[in-house]
Amino acid sequence: MAADLLPLSSPRRVLLQARLYLYRRSLSTNLASPPDDSPTKDEEEIKEGRGVEKGRWLALPPFAAPPVDPSSLAKKMMFCGGGYPAGCSGDDYTTTALKWVRRCCPDLPATLVHKLFRLRQEVMCIHRHVSVPRVGAEAYLCSTVPGRQQHAPVPRHFNSCFHESWHHKVRKNVASSTISYMDSHAEKMQSKRVSAKNAMMPGDVILLPATVQKSIVGKFDDASGEDDMKYMRSIELYRDTTIIVLNKPPSMPVQGGIGIKYSIDALASISLKYEYAESPRLVHRLDRDSSGVLVLARNQFCASILHSLFREKTTGASFNDIKSASRVLQRKYLALVIGIPRHSKGLISAPLAKVIQEDGKAERITIADDMKSASAQHALTEYKVIESFPHGYTWLELCPLTGRKHQLRVHCAEVLRTPIVGDYKYGWKSHRRWKPVPFPPTIDVEKFPRNKLPFGLKSGGGSIAEKQPWLHLHCKQMTLPNISAALEHPQSLNDDDRHLSKLEKLSFVAPLPTHMQQSWDILSS
Repeated sequence: MAADLLPLSSPRRVLLQARLYLYRRSLSTNLASPPDDSPTKDEEEIKEGRGVEKGRWLALPPFAAPPVDPSSLAKKMMFCGGGYPAGCSGDDYTTTALKWVRRCCPDLPATLVHKLFRLRQEVMCIHRHVSVPRVGAEAYLCSTVPGRQQHAPVPRHFNSCFHESWHHKVRKNVASSTISYMDSHAEKMQSKRVSAKNAMMPGDVILLPATVQKSIVGKFDDASGEDDMKYMRSIELYRDTTIIVLNKPPSMPVQGGIGIKYSIDALASISLKYEYAESPRLVHRLDRDSSGVLVLARNQFCASILHSLFREKTTGASFNDIKSASRVLQRKYLALVIGIPRHSKGLISAPLAKVIQEDGKAERITIADDMKSASAQHALTEYKVIESFPHGYTWLELCPLTGRKHQLRVHCAEVLRTPIVGDYKYGWKSHRRWKPVPFPPTIDVEKFPRNKLPFGLKSGGGSIAEKQPWLHLHCKQMTLPNISAALEHPQSLNDDDRHLSKLEKLSFVAPLPTHMQQSWDILSS
C-alpha cells in the first residue's frame, strides 16, 4: 500500500493522491453493490399511466420518419445522379430531440428550449419499440404538428400531460410492445432523460413540463394589424406548398436579436403562416442593409431540404465541381461599386477569415492569408461588368458560388478594389471622399414614392444623389429546384433519381429597391 502512495513533495502530488484514493474507493463501491435502477417517482407515474388528469406533462406527437432523407434528396438535386464529389457523399440527416421539439413547438422561445436540454432535467421521451411506417410527404407535413391530423395518434393517457414542477424531467419514454397505440394502457413503458442531440426513433414521444405552455406567447401583438400583414404579403414574390419567396426590403434584419424589435422571421410567423400550423423558417440570409430575393421554408421538413441544398452548393463549389453546383441553385446580385474593375468578368477565388477588432466586440471579415488558418473558409464569386460610367461607378452582376458571410462585400472591396456604394464597413476609405451625383433635370424626382413604411423601415433617399447613400447590393434573381414537385411522389425518390435531372427549376426576380432604381436612372440619363 505504501508503495502505491505518491511522495508528498508538492501540492500537485497531494491533489493527485487524493484523486487516486477517491477513484479506487468508487471502484470498490461499485463492485460491492449493484447499481440502483429503481425508477424515480416521475418514471413510475409515466410507466403506470398515472397523472394524466393532473396535467403535469405536455406530450408531443409521436415521431414519424420523414418520407425521404432531406440531406440525401438535396445531394441528388445538386448532382442529378452524376455522383457526389469526394467528401460530399453519404446520408447525414438525423432528426434530433431538439429539432423535434422546435418543430412541434415553434412558438416556444428558443432560449427556453435550449435551457431545458442544457439542464437535462426537463425533457423526457417515451421510446416505443413499434413499427411506425414512412408516410407520404403531404401526410408527413401535417402529421406531426399539434392542431393538425396525426399519423400516429397520441395515446389517451399521454393526452396532454403530467407534472407541474420545473424540477421534473423532460423525458424520453420507452415502451416495448406489439399491440396498437390505442391499446396503450396495457403497454409497459420506460422513460429516460433525453439530451438535445439524441436521435429520434419512430414512435418516440417527447414529454415536456406542462408549465412551458405559459411561455407560448405572441412575439409582439402590435405587428398583427391588418396594415402590417398587408405590407408583409405585398412583398411576396411566390408561394407554394413548400416555400414562400419575398422581396426583402433594405434595412430590415432577417433574424431577431438583442435590440431588434422587427425581423423577417418574427413578422413571417404572424403574417405569412396562412393555413399552416408551422411558421415559415429562414433557410439562408441576406445582410440587414441589402435587399432582394429571400426564400422561407413553410415547415421544418422543407427547411431541412433547403438547408442541405444551400450547404451542398457551397461544398460542391469548394470541391471544384462548380459547373454542376452553380446550375441547380443560382443567385445573381446587382451591385453598384466605386471604381472600375481591371477585367470585365472573372472568377474570384479568395478565402475569407473572421477577425476580431481591437475593442474585442466587433468582428470583421477579411481575405485570409493562409487557408490553414482555423477560421479560413474557401469563397468563390463570379462577376461580370454590366456598365461603367464616367462618374467612376460600375454596375456589377455578382454570382456567389459559396455562401460565406459578407462574401460579396469583401471580394468587391479587397480583391477587385471596388467597394460597394453604401458599404461603410469595408469601403470607408472611398466614402471619405464621397461626392453626391445630382439628379439630372430629365428625371422627375416626384415619381419615386415616399410613403411611410411600417416597422421603422427607411423610406425615401439613399441614392447616389445623397450625402450618405445606402448599401447598393440587391439579390435580383434566384433559381431553385421545384421542391414541391419533387415531393409529389416521394416514394420514387428513394428508388430512382433519374427524373430529378428533369425537375422543373423555379426562377424568381425581385424588382430593385427605390434608392437603387434612382441611382440607376441617374447614371443612365
